[in-house]
Amino acid sequence: MEANTEGLLLKGNYFGEPGYIEHDLRKGTMQNRAGVRMLALTDDFLLAFCNSLEGQMGDRALPVLKATGREWGRKAAEQFAAQMQQHFGKALLDLPMAMFSANLAQAFEHHGWGTFQFGFSRYDRGLLTVEVETPMLGASVRQGGQPVETLLAGFLSGMFSVFSGTELDCLQTDCFSCGADRSRFVITVPERLQPLAGHGRKNHADVLAALEQTRV
Repeated sequence: MEANTEGLLLKGNYFGEPGYIEHDLRKGTMQNRAGVRMLALTDDFLLAFCNSLEGQMGDRALPVLKATGREWGRKAAEQFAAQMQQHFGKALLDLPMAMFSANLAQAFEHHGWGTFQFGFSRYDRGLLTVEVETPMLGASVRQGGQPVETLLAGFLSGMFSVFSGTELDCLQTDCFSCGADRSRFVITVPERLQPLAGHGRKNHADVLAALEQTRV
């Protein structure tokens, strides 16, 4: 990604209201600025969906939730890339990293997913980090001992796989519903995350330290 804004069209906040969402009360529909139809889902729906899947499938529900999130994330990434190119007049990968990160955070925030912070300081080591305050699901689930945002982990893995052109995976390291101050995730290639599976809970710092010792 570029380091400056030279040649970019001068544009305001793409996700700013009231221009981002258009309601058609006669048809009972709403669309975003790009003409994509939108549907508001409540916390109750998401909780019922996750709980019902777990109730029917037990531990087998986790791969299904992650796969669902992954496909959802891929579609969202494609839409985000197209919208940014139309808005700024440049392909997404030609935008400065700071602009890409800021607009992506605004997209999540606008759609009610929480306040996202993307960490690219370990990008040269093949690691991305994501921190989420008041996450859409973690803030709604009762406190427990295990991370609950499998759907979001899948979403992030699918989204950044599209952005990077490389198949990536995402591991949740801290969870708001487990008592952490925010939810945290690490994104990298699947081969680096596989050794961490099945070895018990590790905190965010320990996971990063372990991953920085590996190269694939």
